[in-house]
Order: sequence, then C-alpha cells, then structure tokens
Amino acid sequence: MKKFGAIISLLLMLAVPFSAFALTAKSGESVLIDEAVQTDLYVAAGSVRVAEAVNGDVLAAGGNLNMSGAVTGDVLGLAGDVVIDGDISDDVRMVAGSVSVNATIGGDLILVGGQTYIDADAVINGDLVVFGGMTEMWGTVKGDILVMGGELGIYGTVEGNVKAELDNQLRVSDKTSIKGNLVYDAPKAAEVTATMVGGEIIFGQKIVDRPEMHRGGLWEMKASAIAFSLLTTLVLGLLLMLMVPNLVAGSVVAVKEKPLMTVLIGFAVVPAALFAILLCFISVIGIKLGLLLMIKLAGMLLVAKIFAAYFAGSLILRSKKKLKPIEHFGVFALGLIAIELLTLVPYLGFLVQAAALLLGLGAMCMAAMTIYKRLKKEHLV
Repeated sequence: MKKFGAIISLLLMLAVPFSAFALTAKSGESVLIDEAVQTDLYVAAGSVRVAEAVNGDVLAAGGNLNMSGAVTGDVLGLAGDVVIDGDISDDVRMVAGSVSVNATIGGDLILVGGQTYIDADAVINGDLVVFGGMTEMWGTVKGDILVMGGELGIYGTVEGNVKAELDNQLRVSDKTSIKGNLVYDAPKAAEVTATMVGGEIIFGQKIVDRPEMHRGGLWEMKASAIAFSLLTTLVLGLLLMLMVPNLVAGSVVAVKEKPLMTVLIGFAVVPAALFAILLCFISVIGIKLGLLLMIKLAGMLLVAKIFAAYFAGSLILRSKKKLKPIEHFGVFALGLIAIELLTLVPYLGFLVQAAALLLGLGAMCMAAMTIYKRLKKEHLV
C-alpha cells in the first residue's frame, strides 16, 4: 500500500490554488452527472449520481452516492450509502455508512464504514483497507487486505497477505483463496484450512507477538486513519465553501482586525460549554441535554478547524482578488495542510492544534455576531 507520504502529496496537490487547474463543481439537493466530464469533479448534494465518465479526480459528499461512470483518477468521498459500478483507475478513499463495489479499482480501496460489500466480479488491483463494520469480500484483491475492528468474511481471492484485528468473527468458505500470510486476532479461530492459505496462518490476541510484517501493516492502518480524518475535514470544508463562502472568508477580516479578541472569545467558549455540560450531567433530567451539548461542541470544534485552516491559507496566499467558491476551498485546503504538518512537530504540534481551535472558535463567534448585527439592523430579529 502507498505510504502516508503519498497521501500527503495528494492533499498538497489539492491545496494548490484552483485557478491553476480545470475543474467542474456541482452542488444542490440532487446532482446527476449525465455528460462526460473532462476535468476533476467536485460535487456536494443530498443525492449524487455520476452516470458518465470523469477524466480526472472525483471529490464527492452526499447522502447517497452512485457511481456508474468510469473515473480516470482518484475518488474521495463522504456519504451515507455508496454504490460503485463504474471502474476507477486509481485509489478510492471513502467514509460511508455502507459501500458496495461491483467494478475494477485500479489502486487501493480504503474505507471507514458500517458495511462493505465487494461483489464477486469486483477486482481491486491495490490493497483493501477497512476500519470497522462488517466486510464481505467475494471478489479479487491483488494486494493485501488490512482490517481493523468489526467482522470480516473472505469468500474470494486475495493474492497478497491478510492482516486483521477483529471484534467479531473471521469467516471463510470453500472458495476462499489467500496466497500470502493470514495474520488475525478474533474472539475465536476461524475454520481455515491449509489449502486456503499459501503462507502462514497466525491467530492470537497480542499485537506484539506478530511478525514485523504485521506491525508494519498496523502502522499503515494508523496512517490511513489520520488521512481519513483529513479527508473528512476536507469534504466538510468543501460543503461550507460551496454553501457559505462569504461567511468563512468574512471571518478572516474580523480575525485580522481583532486577533486578540478572537482568541479570547475562543478561549471562553470551551470552558463555558464544558461547564454547561457538567451542570446538565449533575441533574438526572439534563443528561440528554448534556449529551446533545457534547455532540454540538464536537461539531463546533470540527467547524472551528475549517475556519482556522481558511485563515492560515489566506495568510499564506495573501490573494486580494475576489475568489470563486471553489477557489475558497483551495485557500482552506492549503491552510489545513499547513496546520496538519505543523502538528507533527513534537511539543510545537499541540500548541499549534490548540491555537488553531481557539482561533477558529473565535472566528466562528465573530462571524455569527456580524450576521446577528446585520439581521438586527434590517429588523429581521
């Protein structure tokens, strides 16, 4: 599988100002791509259907994502239900509730989801990497299978190694064929026979007892988990830039005018929210409200990261021209990469992360206050 550096390289490519690239951006309640697209495709909608070929990458966010058209580049997505019937020439990275694949994937298939189904006719030329949920693999994987958590069923062919740490059972059938090693942790051993596996079969509970190969696979899993975190933030950032680009961009002005005030407001929001949550949990009646506040605080912190990333990107680019919504996304992506790279620095990383969250929370509050004043001036509140 490609190393974490390759994923970072991809994200850096996304971060370059989009005026230098040709791309197609679509958004709305429902989006249908029924004509061939000769550029990268960025789409956000409740329902997304890509019915024709895309000669480039696809970045998609939606409740339902159906891809029957072929894609010559990568596919990155965040969706509830995903169906891939069209061939993808490169990698697929997806965060979804359920994923069904009945196509050829030219590179790796990396998923975080509740349920993954790989059809008998599907071919994955790279690795299959899955975090959580139930995975059924009936097709062919020419690389390795790496699974963390959940349940795994292998009913097809794996030309590489299988490495898994499962919460539930590993399932096999008489059609199972693993040409490499099978290394797995599960509540109990699967009914695996020597004829099914070409290499070693290692079953146990402790990761430290695994061969070096297994530990390397786990490191790659952790690297992929970090990449998925970045991907999720990128997709949510895309949604914000397509829907309310001026709101995010306007917050930069407020931060530049009152930087100290912005940080102080952000610093006040976190303890105030935590105190309110604590008060709710003290009272039995307020437990549900406390849980709701916790979810809202987590959401605010995620969105705050987007505001902070946009501010960082605007400082790097210093562009004075009026940007299109998708170009706002380029500014945000550049800032996000800069922040994430700085967080990798020992000791400094924690300070950068904390400062970014406080700045982002303050920027959100400043933007909200600006909107409130405008609405009040127009007598709408």
